Amino acid sequence: MRHATEHVFGAYCEPVFFWCKRADDGFMHEILRVVIASVLFLPGLAIAQRPSWRPTDPIADIPRAELDAITERGRVMYEYYFAAGRALAALKPLTQRTELLRSYIARRNPDGTWEVVLGLLNATSDTFRIAFRAIQSAADPTAFTTYEMRPPSADVGYYARAARALALCHRDWGGVSRPYNWYAVPVAGLDEWYVYFLPAATVAGVWPHGGDIRYRVSADGRRILERHRMHNAAIEVSVLITSDTAQLLGMHRASANDRPEDSDVAHVLIREPRIPELIESRSFYFAIDRNGRILAFSRDSTTSPPVRTVAPVEAPGGGASPLGTTTPVPNDGLPHDRVGFFQWLARNGSRLSEAESQRVRERIYVYVSEMAKSRGGQLPPAGDSTAVRLFRSAVSAGVAGADLVLQTLEGRPRSDASSLVPPGLRLSFKPPSFTLGSDDGAWAVCFPYYFMPSPVGRQTMPNGVTTELATLSTLFAPDRGAPGSSQATILIAAAPVADSAAHVAQWIEQLGVNRSRGGGSARPGEWYAASATDGMQREAVILRLPTRVVLVAYLGLPGTFEANRPHFLDLLRTLSPQRCAA
Repeated sequence: MRHATEHVFGAYCEPVFFWCKRADDGFMHEILRVVIASVLFLPGLAIAQRPSWRPTDPIADIPRAELDAITERGRVMYEYYFAAGRALAALKPLTQRTELLRSYIARRNPDGTWEVVLGLLNATSDTFRIAFRAIQSAADPTAFTTYEMRPPSADVGYYARAARALALCHRDWGGVSRPYNWYAVPVAGLDEWYVYFLPAATVAGVWPHGGDIRYRVSADGRRILERHRMHNAAIEVSVLITSDTAQLLGMHRASANDRPEDSDVAHVLIREPRIPELIESRSFYFAIDRNGRILAFSRDSTTSPPVRTVAPVEAPGGGASPLGTTTPVPNDGLPHDRVGFFQWLARNGSRLSEAESQRVRERIYVYVSEMAKSRGGQLPPAGDSTAVRLFRSAVSAGVAGADLVLQTLEGRPRSDASSLVPPGLRLSFKPPSFTLGSDDGAWAVCFPYYFMPSPVGRQTMPNGVTTELATLSTLFAPDRGAPGSSQATILIAAAPVADSAAHVAQWIEQLGVNRSRGGGSARPGEWYAASATDGMQREAVILRLPTRVVLVAYLGLPGTFEANRPHFLDLLRTLSPQRCAA
């Protein structure tokens, strides 16, 4: 079930089931959602091709009971999430009182059903006054019977203690820049509470993971006994729903601890569609299956991760040029043939979900890639009907910069800059190349018309650093991932020179890369790269300009990564203050 923010107002996030700061304090969507979402919702930073689990892989010497306890806590969180979401949807028509809708508590009954209440603590915090109840049906877990309590029911037991624990942890957790869901559940075998804060989904089909915390609180809800940070900054994960979904899994590195977290299990169970998760920690590899069960694998100098190693793929034509590759149509769940796709788009274009819209954008750029390769990278002449149709579709799909290319192809006066660019960035087009840079002229890059830009704008990151962000998707090329082809992605993140240390540290950690010699002596900057055995190839370079430190990262599946890397290097050569050095 999804709980997607549609509108944000006051201190309350629609529809329900979120806690956030006041809207006028600013509402920041973590940029990694954009990074993941703009990479075709394909196996990316967080989604990879399903490995071959082998019975010979060494099982780590971790007690089964320890892993099963994590699984059970994660399953309870999933049930809490499901029950709270369904119950709040049923209760919403009964009350519009924001303070009540933000004060929900869910409780699992001995028979396995759930009860969700809305209420408020009194001034002395010794009584929780229940205004509404929702009781789950034993026959249909999706159905809840709702009750309004007149007068409110006074509770001094379970709900009062849970409400105090939640209020205490809310105050400790402090102000955050995004919506969060919260959970208060009893600690199994102890007269204590676990209180969790997990980032809430704000975009349909995108599942936040990380940036979460677990508190252990005394039985009376008045003392915090333990603070356990489960993950650092949140990333947001999208899953492309195709016939090959069964062959996908999620992947992430455990940056905070050496065990899977309760929220890792909950993430697997909540994410739609359900796919397993592979976790790399300091000492182990863990696999969480679709039901939340955890397997642990040893990690030492003689043991490789339990993932099929994907050998690099030579680009067709010896890798001399990205324009020399073939362009298979990816298995993206859309009509496979070109005519069928555009007929389908004409029928359904007005009612697409965000995930479907993203797939549409990238399918359009499959055909843009084909056209560009057939012309050796040259921009088609004005009036070319195929090019006009493709870029008209790209404009309708919301691709930044497509409006400028379309104006050129239709022979109309060209705007100075694309209207589909957030504040902080400027995107212009001088055939056959785009120029993208900061709106104050601190940096700029050039790239060809057949790249798909996704400018994000100027954002304040979780570490407080003001950052200009954009992603660019390259040509499609064959890969060794899911059958078909994919784009590589170029990420640009620029921050003031004064914030260099914090800026670089955050992105190097999020990308999971280490210092390398990838640039060679002939290329400037500090170079970083991921392990060559990772399913998603990644490298990054740090370049310093007079007023900005710029991180440019390059990501792609084996095959696509190698085939399009020359275009990444070409783009680096254009990076310059004021104007790109084309």
